[in-house]
Amino acid sequence: MVSGRFLFDSDPGRYDLLPHLLGSVVQPGTSWVDEDLFRRLHLAIHELLVNVTRHAYRRCDGMVEMHVSLGPNSLLVSLFDGGRSFDGAPDFALPGEPACGGYGLPIIDAVADNVRYRRWGGENHWQLEFLRTGGPTT
Repeated sequence: MVSGRFLFDSDPGRYDLLPHLLGSVVQPGTSWVDEDLFRRLHLAIHELLVNVTRHAYRRCDGMVEMHVSLGPNSLLVSLFDGGRSFDGAPDFALPGEPACGGYGLPIIDAVADNVRYRRWGGENHWQLEFLRTGGPTT
């Protein structure tokens, strides 16, 4: 298993570093992760970070801790933040009417195989899982 731990500000100006951070753990083509999965991974994490910045930290500075683990059959991303708690069960439905916002969780749900949230120990804990398709590594 390959893993990495990253700590960074919830500043959207820093999100352009995300592909580099992810690439230090997950190199498309050097494992079962292909370019398509890497793009989906990047999109899901970016959307989640935007939600953390907007809602948990109310657009103020805050710290986010991210763990990325690549195993033989799954890629697991955990994000922790000390911001305001998520006020409800994740709603992955698209907005009924066109809106400016409200698409983050549906996008995350569409590109990740499993999405989990819980508030624990005064922190928000989001977990995104991406499963290997095409069978296990031998």
